[in-house]
Amino acid sequence: MSFAAAASCSVTVDLDPLQDGVSCPSGQKSCYGSCVSIMDPDYGCTPDRCAPCTLMQADAVCDPSSAEGRCILSRCIPGTEFESCDGNLRNGCETNTNTSLQHCGFCNTPCTCEVGFPTCIRGSCRCSS
Repeated sequence: MSFAAAASCSVTVDLDPLQDGVSCPSGQKSCYGSCVSIMDPDYGCTPDRCAPCTLMQADAVCDPSSAEGRCILSRCIPGTEFESCDGNLRNGCETNTNTSLQHCGFCNTPCTCEVGFPTCIRGSCRCSS
């Protein structure tokens, strides 16, 4: 029984969207074949990356005072159950007000029961025995 050796080959795939050969004007960068603003949070807030700013359930903006192009939270997305109940927008919208016993339905609205066990379900406090 004989086997033939397969010829080897290599392929180089450029996965960096910044290296797509598009030349952009000052203040812009090339991402995925299009020129976009360096200060666009959908494309990363820095001249050297295209990954979007992502913060949990939040709208982000680019910090214009940051030389390294930091993304910052501008607000929690309205209509979601996530809020920034600790008042620290740097860590995102960390609280699920649909399930939190300390923030049931709204920030700083604890779910407590005189009798039974509290449960926050879809933002409503329920007491069960």
